[in-house]
Amino acid sequence: MIYLYPHNREKPVSDNSGFDLSQVNINKRATASAPPFNAQAAGTAAPQESLNMVVSAVPAQAGPVAATPAAPSGTSPAAAAAERASLAEIGAPADSRGLTRIGAQRGLIKNIVLATLTSHPAALRMLLNNKTLVDAYFSREASRRHCSSGAALKSYLLANEPDGAADDISYARTLLSHPQAAASAIAGTAFAQRMMACPSVSQLTSDPGAMLQIVMANPNILPMVASPAAMSVLSADPRAAAILGGVQSSLGVGAQPSR
Repeated sequence: MIYLYPHNREKPVSDNSGFDLSQVNINKRATASAPPFNAQAAGTAAPQESLNMVVSAVPAQAGPVAATPAAPSGTSPAAAAAERASLAEIGAPADSRGLTRIGAQRGLIKNIVLATLTSHPAALRMLLNNKTLVDAYFSREASRRHCSSGAALKSYLLANEPDGAADDISYARTLLSHPQAAASAIAGTAFAQRMMACPSVSQLTSDPGAMLQIVMANPNILPMVASPAAMSVLSADPRAAAILGGVQSSLGVGAQPSR
């Protein structure tokens, strides 16, 4: 999945749970200094530095433990137990408060993805399928704005600020250097589907003029959009694959899924 959705730029979330999420060490060097995307090398490049297991810095609960962990309505006890065990693999909480904090904290989901993409893809997929986390992420003010308005998302991408779109594009290049892991852990998850369902995505991708402006402002986007790795990742999600195909057509580029 090409992850271009902007992370939140709001003030850090605060609560009375006994710790401050703004103190979580978010390692941005791995994405901020990422080299230009190389489609031929995609799938073979190894991370150049070890990523912080940022989730291990977030206690599952500093106050009273929730009586019931977050799980979709109707989930069987066995399935809920499996989810808790999977989340525990990456140090993520399974209670509603902890998952809400992960979704609400600026940049934290992205860093969890980077830290666990190749080592714990199944656990990462479980996390990105969690409704509590997804709802928390898309309830943030910046997320609501960029999801609902194509004009707002276009403005964000055109600005290409180092702590904004430029960082997200570097993040996308990192994901596409591991297409099989990205397809396994991210494509088709509740998080990815919610993103693809944003009105802003359909508004922008159906406007060739806007897409051309964005590509011109962000030279690193076009090689990613045209790469076989992108279609390989998104082929697991028909809606996302169709959106990418439309963008490729409007920009006059194309790629076939890598085998």
